[in-house]
Amino acid sequence: FEWLDQFQTAAIRYQLHFSGYALAMAQASRLPALHGYLDEAQRCLIEKQRNHRVWRYWALENAWGHLARNPDPIAKANIMFSGFTATQMAVFQAASGARDYLAPSSFALEHRDGQRFAYDFPAIIDVLFDQFSNSRFGLLACEPNWIYPLCNTITLAAIKAADAQLGGTRWPALANRIRRALEEEFIDPFGRFVPCRSAYTGLAPPILGGTMPQAMTCFFLNATLPDI
Repeated sequence: FEWLDQFQTAAIRYQLHFSGYALAMAQASRLPALHGYLDEAQRCLIEKQRNHRVWRYWALENAWGHLARNPDPIAKANIMFSGFTATQMAVFQAASGARDYLAPSSFALEHRDGQRFAYDFPAIIDVLFDQFSNSRFGLLACEPNWIYPLCNTITLAAIKAADAQLGGTRWPALANRIRRALEEEFIDPFGRFVPCRSAYTGLAPPILGGTMPQAMTCFFLNATLPDI
């Protein structure tokens, strides 16, 4: 793993997330009978997310973005940790059959000052569902102020998976609201997804990232939203 910049796309958390997604996809599509060290590798990637070095960036982002001092990286508007990690847990559980993160406080985060933030897969899903239900734009900010449709669709995959794995109707309660938000707030006059929008001002920068984020957003939407 590389420790370059913990605030942008080189962050260690993304290396852990996407390594986990890749292993889960390999297990589900090519290696369904292989558990053992393949399960262990996915579990270790999730456990590394609990290391304070991975999520300590949030104390600074929360301070300059929300003028808040809470270092908890899951409690508010940070789906690039909470949502991506929930999806990492969801695909691990779906591919392996493991249920490690259903136990209460099985994803507890320990801060160096002694604070403890007790979470597990169902608890993270509950937090995300409440945040989506109360979002003015329908979607959630990934980092302070900025809302990215791609990051939201990755996060929404976890909520839909939670209904399949745990039961419940969270996804049906959100689906129409999410569709309306995407169609009304996050598609430009040329039919392209708006790459990101300010949650404070509603302003969107010019198209960023070329075709890659467009293609990935469409991919995740097709997996998450029916008939989009």
